[in-house]
Amino acid sequence: MLDWALDDLVVSPHEWSELGALAGSLGMTDEDVHSAHKRYLHELVTASARDGKITDQEYVLIGRAVDALHLEPSLLQEMVRPFAQGAHLVRIQPGMRVCFTGAATYSDGTELPRARLVRIAQAMGLEVVESVTKKKCDLVVTPDTSSLSGKASKARDYLIPIVDVKDFACAEVGVGIPAS
Repeated sequence: MLDWALDDLVVSPHEWSELGALAGSLGMTDEDVHSAHKRYLHELVTASARDGKITDQEYVLIGRAVDALHLEPSLLQEMVRPFAQGAHLVRIQPGMRVCFTGAATYSDGTELPRARLVRIAQAMGLEVVESVTKKKCDLVVTPDTSSLSGKASKARDYLIPIVDVKDFACAEVGVGIPAS
């Protein structure tokens, strides 16, 4: 059932309802459901690591599953760490200056307000800046890391990491997230 729900890496309200009904019919508690989601994540990591490593692209896809299942982002780091060879990660550290670009959405397609992203950044001790400059911006967050926006283009020119807004929204201070 989780395979069906996560086929597009988004669990819609209807899919949550169906999953909840199945869990209820099986007599599962919230703890049982959480454990089942963690086991599912473990299976995703195991399948992705069959070749001995997890690529940046695999990492991002597994991260989206973590988000869709409402699991703790630290689980992803913990499970993937042994296989993340050569991954391009940026560690979020207090004091970093972050710039947002593009219109972000939650995994269900609803708008993720910029104010919410600013609050997330501030809670991590980051400084939000309005523009990308070589010396006053450390990170650019966008819904599309291949964006050709002015801010994303400048970030590439200045070798400033660009991260996906979904990865950023689930990030923790001191933990690496994929960067392009």
